Amino acid sequence: MQNNEHHNLLDCLTILERELHRATANTGMQRLSELLHPDFREYGRSGREYDFATIAEHLLTQTREVVLHAQHFAVQQLASNLALMTYQTADQHDNGEFDRHTLRSSIWQYNGQIWQMIFHQGTATAEFPIITHELS
Repeated sequence: MQNNEHHNLLDCLTILERELHRATANTGMQRLSELLHPDFREYGRSGREYDFATIAEHLLTQTREVVLHAQHFAVQQLASNLALMTYQTADQHDNGEFDRHTLRSSIWQYNGQIWQMIFHQGTATAEFPIITHELS
Protein backbone atom coordinates (compact mmCIF):
# COMPACT_ATOMS: atom_id res chain seq x y z
CA MET A 1 0.00 0.00 0.00
CA GLN A 2 1.35 3.41 -0.97
CA ASN A 3 1.93 5.91 1.86
CA ASN A 4 -0.76 8.26 0.48
CA GLU A 5 -3.29 5.41 0.20
CA HIS A 6 -2.46 4.38 3.78
CA HIS A 7 -3.19 7.90 5.07
CA ASN A 8 -6.40 8.11 3.02
CA LEU A 9 -7.62 4.81 4.48
CA LEU A 10 -6.59 5.87 7.99
CA ASP A 11 -8.44 9.18 7.61
CA CYS A 12 -11.54 7.50 6.16
CA LEU A 13 -11.83 4.85 8.86
CA THR A 14 -11.03 7.32 11.64
CA ILE A 15 -13.96 9.47 10.50
CA LEU A 16 -16.26 6.42 10.47
CA GLU A 17 -15.08 5.24 13.92
CA ARG A 18 -15.67 8.72 15.37
CA GLU A 19 -19.14 8.82 13.82
CA LEU A 20 -20.00 5.56 15.59
CA HIS A 21 -18.70 7.02 18.86
CA ARG A 22 -21.32 9.77 18.54
CA ALA A 23 -24.19 7.51 17.45
CA THR A 24 -27.48 8.14 19.29
CA ALA A 25 -31.20 7.90 18.60
CA ASN A 26 -30.70 10.74 16.10
CA THR A 27 -28.39 8.62 13.94
CA GLY A 28 -31.18 6.51 12.43
CA MET A 29 -31.25 2.88 11.38
CA GLN A 30 -30.41 3.64 7.76
CA ARG A 31 -27.09 5.30 8.64
CA LEU A 32 -26.28 2.66 11.24
CA SER A 33 -26.91 -0.04 8.60
CA GLU A 34 -24.41 1.73 6.35
CA LEU A 35 -21.76 1.86 9.10
CA LEU A 36 -22.20 -1.65 10.49
CA HIS A 37 -22.13 -4.86 8.43
CA PRO A 38 -25.27 -7.06 8.82
CA ASP A 39 -23.04 -9.81 10.34
CA PHE A 40 -21.46 -7.37 12.82
CA ARG A 41 -20.11 -8.85 16.09
CA GLU A 42 -18.60 -7.13 19.11
CA TYR A 43 -16.80 -8.32 22.20
CA GLY A 44 -17.39 -5.43 24.55
CA ARG A 45 -15.16 -4.01 27.22
CA SER A 46 -17.47 -5.71 29.73
CA GLY A 47 -16.79 -9.13 28.21
CA ARG A 48 -20.30 -9.35 26.74
CA GLU A 49 -20.89 -10.32 23.12
CA TYR A 50 -23.12 -8.22 20.87
CA ASP A 51 -24.55 -8.62 17.39
CA PHE A 52 -25.94 -6.05 14.96
CA ALA A 53 -29.47 -6.07 16.42
CA THR A 54 -28.27 -5.66 20.01
CA ILE A 55 -25.88 -2.81 19.19
CA ALA A 56 -28.42 -1.09 16.95
CA GLU A 57 -31.05 -1.19 19.71
CA HIS A 58 -28.56 0.16 22.25
CA LEU A 59 -27.28 2.98 20.04
CA LEU A 60 -30.66 3.98 18.64
CA THR A 61 -32.27 4.26 22.08
CA GLN A 62 -29.36 6.20 23.56
CA THR A 63 -30.42 9.80 24.13
CA ARG A 64 -27.25 11.21 25.66
CA GLU A 65 -23.99 11.22 23.81
CA VAL A 66 -21.15 9.68 25.76
CA VAL A 67 -18.06 11.86 25.45
CA LEU A 68 -15.44 9.41 24.28
CA HIS A 69 -11.88 10.61 23.87
CA ALA A 70 -10.10 8.59 21.16
CA GLN A 71 -6.43 8.70 20.19
CA HIS A 72 -3.56 6.83 18.52
CA PHE A 73 -5.55 5.60 15.53
CA ALA A 74 -3.64 3.13 13.36
CA VAL A 75 -4.68 1.05 10.38
CA GLN A 76 -3.33 -2.14 8.85
CA GLN A 77 -4.74 -3.33 5.54
CA LEU A 78 -5.31 -7.09 5.83
CA ALA A 79 -6.57 -7.60 2.26
CA SER A 80 -7.80 -5.34 -0.54
CA ASN A 81 -11.24 -5.23 1.12
CA LEU A 82 -10.32 -5.67 4.82
CA ALA A 83 -8.63 -3.33 7.28
CA LEU A 84 -7.78 -3.53 10.97
CA MET A 85 -8.19 -0.30 12.93
CA THR A 86 -6.69 0.04 16.41
CA TYR A 87 -6.82 2.92 18.89
CA GLN A 88 -7.29 3.92 22.54
CA THR A 89 -10.33 5.48 24.20
CA ALA A 90 -11.29 6.88 27.58
CA ASP A 91 -14.58 8.29 28.84
CA GLN A 92 -14.28 12.04 29.38
CA HIS A 93 -16.29 13.64 32.19
CA ASP A 94 -17.53 17.21 32.58
CA ASN A 95 -14.94 17.82 35.31
CA GLY A 96 -12.13 17.00 32.85
CA GLU A 97 -11.31 13.60 34.36
CA PHE A 98 -10.97 10.43 32.30
CA ASP A 99 -11.76 6.80 33.16
CA ARG A 100 -12.66 3.50 31.50
CA HIS A 101 -9.41 3.41 29.53
CA THR A 102 -9.84 0.95 26.69
CA LEU A 103 -7.85 -0.57 23.84
CA ARG A 104 -10.05 -0.92 20.77
CA SER A 105 -9.80 -2.83 17.52
CA SER A 106 -12.19 -2.95 14.59
CA ILE A 107 -12.22 -4.89 11.37
CA TRP A 108 -13.68 -2.95 8.45
CA GLN A 109 -14.83 -4.60 5.23
CA TYR A 110 -15.15 -2.79 1.89
CA ASN A 111 -18.15 -4.04 -0.10
CA GLY A 112 -17.22 -2.30 -3.36
CA GLN A 113 -19.01 0.92 -2.41
CA ILE A 114 -18.57 1.62 1.30
CA TRP A 115 -16.54 0.49 4.32
CA GLN A 116 -18.57 -1.30 7.02
CA MET A 117 -17.45 -2.42 10.46
CA ILE A 118 -17.83 -6.19 10.71
CA PHE A 119 -16.08 -6.75 14.06
CA HIS A 120 -15.15 -4.67 17.10
CA GLN A 121 -13.48 -5.44 20.42
CA GLY A 122 -12.91 -3.25 23.46
CA THR A 123 -10.44 -4.40 26.10
CA ALA A 124 -10.06 -2.71 29.48
CA THR A 125 -6.53 -1.46 30.06
CA ALA A 126 -4.48 0.49 32.57
CA GLU A 127 -4.68 4.28 32.53
CA PHE A 128 -2.65 5.85 29.72
CA PRO A 129 -1.60 9.45 29.06
CA ILE A 130 -4.29 11.48 27.28
CA ILE A 131 -3.20 13.37 24.18
CA THR A 132 -5.58 16.22 23.41
CA HIS A 133 -3.79 17.72 20.40
CA GLU A 134 -3.50 14.62 18.22
CA LEU A 135 -4.49 15.28 14.61
CA SER A 136 -6.03 11.87 13.87
